[in-house]
Amino acid sequence: MKHKDATVIVLPQLMQVSQYEDWKEKFEVFVKSEDTRMWRCIMDGYIPPTHEVDGRIKMTNV
Repeated sequence: MKHKDATVIVLPQLMQVSQYEDWKEKFEVFVKSEDTRMWRCIMDGYIPPTHEVDGRIKMTNV
């Protein structure tokens, strides 16, 4: 049986209301370290990919 290399991900701690600002900064750093596009999605909201067909915008199947 072959084993794939394991990746260890250290998750940020659960937020305590009194420590929100510190948690927020750690969460942002964590998400950006995983994928900067993920952070843009959090900040801007998800924008589905689109393409133009016959002059009309269509959603791209991904």
